[in-house]
Amino acid sequence: MKKMEDRKTEVQTDWRRIERIFLVGYMGAGKTTVGRMLDEKTDWNFIDMDDFLEKKYGMTIRNIFEEKGEKTFRQMERRCLKELLLKTHVVVATGGGVPCFDDNMRLIGQCAFCFYLKSSPEELARRLELSGVEKRPTLQNRSGRELVDFVEKTLSARSPFYEQADAIVEGSVEELFQKIAVIARLYTA
Repeated sequence: MKKMEDRKTEVQTDWRRIERIFLVGYMGAGKTTVGRMLDEKTDWNFIDMDDFLEKKYGMTIRNIFEEKGEKTFRQMERRCLKELLLKTHVVVATGGGVPCFDDNMRLIGQCAFCFYLKSSPEELARRLELSGVEKRPTLQNRSGRELVDFVEKTLSARSPFYEQADAIVEGSVEELFQKIAVIARLYTA
């Protein structure tokens, strides 16, 4: 049994009963940050799927999009997903589009406990502007109202996929972490 603490609560979670956790959600939802927090507080390994893909293929996502196109990128992403679903004791932060293509969300649901990290379009746009939209090929250097409108439109299309997750959590990064720890504990009880 692994103990996780923050300033307000103590959560006891038996991480051995769940073999893998996947974090899905839109760009800027906090998947990587929460995944790193879970990595630090448990004996599980965190894998950022975008980083995994870039290392596996030796190219940045931006370069893959520019040189090979989105269709090839999505095929590469799916191969990475299948590989990651074979690993155990991992927390995986997917790319924002992973759940929305092929039957990826069905595969995730069959092999992992999946959390949707949900945020409003305005909050997502704010976080994306702070982190730098230039590194995200699908945002094409949008900003301000144009970015919020784009996030609203694409989030509306992606939400039905994200909402297939086992649990939907909202809040600050710390709140997301705490909620995931509690839900995982309940799920494994």
